Amino acid sequence: MPARTGKYDSFKCRSEVMEGSPAASPPLEGYAAVAAWIALDPDNETFVFRKFDKLAARNLLHLQSELLAIEKELDQLDREDAEAALDKNRDLAAKHASRTWAEANRGHYPGSQDAVRRSNLVERLREKIKEYRTWASIVIERYYPPT
Repeated sequence: MPARTGKYDSFKCRSEVMEGSPAASPPLEGYAAVAAWIALDPDNETFVFRKFDKLAARNLLHLQSELLAIEKELDQLDREDAEAALDKNRDLAAKHASRTWAEANRGHYPGSQDAVRRSNLVERLREKIKEYRTWASIVIERYYPPT
């Protein structure tokens, strides 16, 4: 990349020159030099970056797969709870716990490890769905900007 000449030589960015940085400071190198060179363009024509659309799509697909796995686990827990609720030998608190969030989280039924498992799974779901929707909205805005 050719060095610019004149007021902004040696890849010093405008702010360095305007703030009166010592002229004897060494020239920038690597990313710092490229960033300074891009920042010098008054028309921002050099402000061009890759969009990584393929990677963004791949990321969303992986997030979807993770959400599907969580959904499958939750569905399995729901089926197990429904089967257990039909068990005549199971106490009333256990049946109630299979139907309400508050009771299930208190672990009022035998094998309360299931309650802990469900709670951990729901926490994972909350984090993953938030991450997925954040990325999905970014992609949607890119391809379907508000009109």
